[in-house]
Amino acid sequence: MKNRLRVIRAERNISQEHLASKAKITRASLSRIENELQEPSVSTMKKIASALSLKISDIFLM
Repeated sequence: MKNRLRVIRAERNISQEHLASKAKITRASLSRIENELQEPSVSTMKKIASALSLKISDIFLM
């Protein structure tokens, strides 16, 4: 699934480790999602969006 995670993290100067911690997921999972190697569940998309104070549709392009 296409996403804007890398761009958003760069704009906010947030590391994968920090975002993963805030979203309560592993850094490895976040990396796989960011690199489009893993499809995130709806639950995981909600966690990431909440951690960034954004809507899911602001991050994930469906």
